Amino acid sequence: SVHLLRGHVENINSIDFSTDGKYAVTASSDKSAMLWDTHSGQLVYMVTPQEHAVMIARFSPDNKQLLIGCADGKSFTWSVVEKRIIKVLQEKKTEGIISFPAMEKNAVREAVFSADGTHVLTQTVEGIVTVYLTSTGTLVYTGKTADPNFLLPAQRLAGFTPDAKKLLLLVPNGFRLIDLKDTLNILSPENKADQGFVN
Repeated sequence: SVHLLRGHVENINSIDFSTDGKYAVTASSDKSAMLWDTHSGQLVYMVTPQEHAVMIARFSPDNKQLLIGCADGKSFTWSVVEKRIIKVLQEKKTEGIISFPAMEKNAVREAVFSADGTHVLTQTVEGIVTVYLTSTGTLVYTGKTADPNFLLPAQRLAGFTPDAKKLLLLVPNGFRLIDLKDTLNILSPENKADQGFVN
């Protein structure tokens, strides 16, 4: 059967399904993310409204958490079981009313868990990629990728390898592969190990 999901009052910016297909989560410009029962089409829960548009919401591999990113740069993990914020990964980067250029620059346009759920990645429109440990919210990596002026609006600039051990970044004229196990040195600009480039 087909269900019409009613609840948001502004544009829906993203939708994601739980791995078992039982739930869906939507992110909207009405400053909310909503959790839906896909069998009945009923609203299960609305995540606490944010100050600005919610740009993206993604399920963790075990379906117990959501990773949520907003137009002001804020990102956080949210417990599907306990219905509360677990970790605020990044506080908002813009104060007051967001102008369109500011939203373009700081907005989180991609957010994803690694396949094993141990890391989360956020990517802004500006091209800033940030990786955190899911369990503690500890910053593992941050850096700028390829020039966003030459990218499609929905193009992903970074992602985890299937084994969740490395981070693949799109950079000018190629890519960079970063080993995530090296959490002590990975933030250092001198860490040049294990990188590759393709012309």
